[in-house]
Amino acid sequence: MEMILKEGRGRVEVGEVNFDFSYFDVFPKMRVILESDLKNPILQIVTLEKKLRDLDYEEIEIEVLKRYRDAFNFLLDSTYLLKNGNRKSFTFTKSLTQKKAIRLSLTENCNYRCFFCHEEGMDMNARRESANFEEMCELLLKMRDLNYQDLTFTGGEPLVAKNDLIKYMNFMEANNYTPDLTIVTNGYLIDKVLIERIKIYKGEFKFNFSMHSVDKESYFQIVNPKNGDIDSFDKVLKNIDLIRESGIKLKMNFVLLNGLNSSPDYIKRILEFANEKGAYCVKFLELLVTDKLNKFFNYFYSLESAIKDLGDDIFLENLTYRRGEYIFKNNLLVEFQKCTCANGCSVCPLNREINVTPQMSYYPCFILDTKKIDIDNNNIEESLKKGDAVIENLIKRYGNKSPVIIKNVANEKEKKEFYYKSVFTLEEIENLVDKNSFKLDRQRAFTDYIYQNENDQINLNYKNLLKLSKNSYESHYREIVQKREFNYEKNHCSIEFITEGKIIESKENYESYLKHLGFVNSLTLNWNIKFFKSKNREFSIGINENTGLIYVVSPKEIDSELSNLLDLKLLKEDLYKDIVKNM
Repeated sequence: MEMILKEGRGRVEVGEVNFDFSYFDVFPKMRVILESDLKNPILQIVTLEKKLRDLDYEEIEIEVLKRYRDAFNFLLDSTYLLKNGNRKSFTFTKSLTQKKAIRLSLTENCNYRCFFCHEEGMDMNARRESANFEEMCELLLKMRDLNYQDLTFTGGEPLVAKNDLIKYMNFMEANNYTPDLTIVTNGYLIDKVLIERIKIYKGEFKFNFSMHSVDKESYFQIVNPKNGDIDSFDKVLKNIDLIRESGIKLKMNFVLLNGLNSSPDYIKRILEFANEKGAYCVKFLELLVTDKLNKFFNYFYSLESAIKDLGDDIFLENLTYRRGEYIFKNNLLVEFQKCTCANGCSVCPLNREINVTPQMSYYPCFILDTKKIDIDNNNIEESLKKGDAVIENLIKRYGNKSPVIIKNVANEKEKKEFYYKSVFTLEEIENLVDKNSFKLDRQRAFTDYIYQNENDQINLNYKNLLKLSKNSYESHYREIVQKREFNYEKNHCSIEFITEGKIIESKENYESYLKHLGFVNSLTLNWNIKFFKSKNREFSIGINENTGLIYVVSPKEIDSELSNLLDLKLLKEDLYKDIVKNM
């Protein structure tokens, strides 16, 4: 990713997605005038922001013609503020105050075994040594010279290497490097010696506590201390009190875990707990679920649902590419942050922090840990550019999507589906498709509530379909209205979406309204569906939990090779009719 600025003309090069612009430079502010619409506004504008930020610009203004619809809509819906406009164009502005950030892992060791841990996106099965002190100190000096003013020490659990951490703080101050410093910790190993050292640190400091729970029983269930200390929660509470008494800033992090800490009452309990303990911020994070980590699928709970659950208890303060920021009880900052990867590869150039392991290895992608780059302390900038190249290739591959398997998809107006049944189990089919180069792309578990008017014969045949759909990881429902027509000659179903995705908060109120129209809940179906892709083929495998039957659904007729492999039988009627016959 490169940017060229010369005599009022600029060009940003992001692989094959490039764009030119005019600019007026009054450092530390730059005014940019777009000369054409943008093919990928997210990628292009985010890259421009990052490059300007790296050059220490503090503000950007972008003027765009109304007819450049994609760029205009992106700026209108993003974190930019509308400054002024006329009949032809609008000008948007944004502060570029985000500091250059780096995360340094001091050790892979941890005193806890949180069941969902992904170890900063690294390969959990790889064995790595602790950081080399001299190499780490050399890297810190390079980060100072490159103006990285936001530094986070992580692990594993960084306080396992507490003595080294204190030595790094001493070294940094002795070499005039005092960035904003964060320690991400579970809080168990904090002691008074560390607290006293932090109190005299010359820069800004905060603790990020990975809490995940505010009750003793579920805390122990989630974090699973290696030493089996059943009083670990109480010890962390004492350390929180010690931090508050010392006047050190504290942020609490909670990965939302469906069924453990995600209910509306429990989320409010978390906020009350943090407020009482003097934390300045609570961050809720979505669980990272990829094809390798899909065993955690049932624990996933969406941030959107958590925000809806809190309702008027929180008030929106700010939106960024990474997170939504809210206020609780007038003083507690509440952040809702998706995993960086869930925002899509296109925004990764601005979102991602540099993650360096104890072995001086840099993993530019949070998920695809095989793309490792060894840090060359003699030419660290070149090492970071290699990371940019990795991200560029992933952007070409995924665009605004990412490798996570729980993601939103664009609403469809119409589609065609072929239905098949298989005698194999879901596990057997997964093993077969995995051996034939299919990759898990997406996963859903949901319940459909289907409503029918008993006086409408067409409706009874599922030609007009009205349903509420509720994902397992959401608290609300979505209304879907379809027209379905099964072609008995070609054995496929044509589906037209009349509405899709309208959010319904109360199923009871919705059903009360339908009852007046003569509709009743006639069928409830529970599904667990996985979507697979190869280079030119895609299909989904779903188990209908009401019948135990396995269905395969494809937008195209499945070729004989794959059909024979999975022992598929083509349905010659609508899927719903087959399900009802087998219930």
